[in-house]
Amino acid sequence: MARETAPEQAVVAALAAAARHTSTPPSELLVAFSGGLDSTALLAACARAALPLTIKAIHFDHAWQADSRQWAAHCLALAARLGVPCEVQRFESVVTSGESLEALGRERRYAALAARATATTCVLTAHHADDLAETFLLMALRGSGPHGLAGIAPCRPLGDGLLLRPLLDFTRAELAAYVQTLDLPFLEDPSNADEAFDRNYLRQQVLPALRQRWPALSHTFGRVAKLQFEAATALDTLATDQLRRLGASAKHLPLADFRPLIPALQRQCLRAWLAQAGVPLPDARRLDKICTEVLGAGIDRNPVVRWPGGLVRRYDDALWLAREEGPVLAGIWAWCPEQTLILPTGRLSATPATGLGLRRSAVAAGALSVRARHGGERLQLPGQALHQSLKHLWQSARVPPWARARTPLIYVDDELAAVPGIGVAKAFAAAPGEASWTVQWVADSA
Repeated sequence: MARETAPEQAVVAALAAAARHTSTPPSELLVAFSGGLDSTALLAACARAALPLTIKAIHFDHAWQADSRQWAAHCLALAARLGVPCEVQRFESVVTSGESLEALGRERRYAALAARATATTCVLTAHHADDLAETFLLMALRGSGPHGLAGIAPCRPLGDGLLLRPLLDFTRAELAAYVQTLDLPFLEDPSNADEAFDRNYLRQQVLPALRQRWPALSHTFGRVAKLQFEAATALDTLATDQLRRLGASAKHLPLADFRPLIPALQRQCLRAWLAQAGVPLPDARRLDKICTEVLGAGIDRNPVVRWPGGLVRRYDDALWLAREEGPVLAGIWAWCPEQTLILPTGRLSATPATGLGLRRSAVAAGALSVRARHGGERLQLPGQALHQSLKHLWQSARVPPWARARTPLIYVDDELAAVPGIGVAKAFAAAPGEASWTVQWVADSA
């Protein structure tokens, strides 16, 4: 096989591998096309591979360079030359102070690609072996484990489709030779020479020196990254099976069988639990804090660990996950049960019924209001001889303390009549056959 045909072969192989991961065969390729050397090689390989698929290109104009519109025009012209329709999406150049341009651009691009990826779409990006080597070094310098050292996954979900990187076995020099053979022009982004960026510094200063001693460095690091990817995949499978055995759900991780696990497996299970919930992973220090301080705190304590984008609490011998602290309820609201009441912590509504919930005659005779908890409330439930403290009722129902502070209490005049999730007070409960309201409380997720 001639080397100049290898990128086309790699695209075909990547699509064949992707087809084994999905029940719906791909019918569309969407190529991220910057106009640089790498993406020019990728688009040319897709166009020349004679694929029985629709091929489209998309160019993202971040408006950060004075020549960005000329770059977009170049991409449109080159895509047309290759017989591929190309879309240009232009972003506003507004950047928040202190925000990384590189991170912002990457976030925007992947969000736009994910929004376009249907169940039959394969999104292709032009990451190559040198990118993989750079990422491996960056992750190693940041102290990453197998998931970070795995670097750039050859295939992963994106939106409703798949993201493929078919050129990971090729160096930039090999892609340059391929593009030169086809006599295709490409763009050079001047920001790639700015050594203020860590990746550019590695590319310009560190990797050339290493290659003088180890010429096959990119391919070697690529093999190491693949081994780390296999290790990370195996760890994820082990952790997923373990979480299933532990009875974990999206926001709840019981601790009875979690505690005996060795610390390394505990951390791996925590990472998998957080990743499955779509919550940003905490740094190693906070992860260790969950495994030590949270698990080791006294039984009467309810410790919390917070990090940007998430928090973990312990209650009732389980870990509870949230994306943020969430507001507590404060204030008093008049309520007409015919209408849904939107509160800072959720939505309260009522449905007409017979013999269930709040007696409609009692509601009609008094002023109905919704209030926040202040402490000391008591409630006598139907079938009970005495009033009980609301705190005791919540504890018996295993309602976490933070959820209590977000739950509305329903009053008729100044008497506690109902508490969502607990029940209706005996004095206000409908008898069989009486017209009533059943209350529904949907708390906002936090």
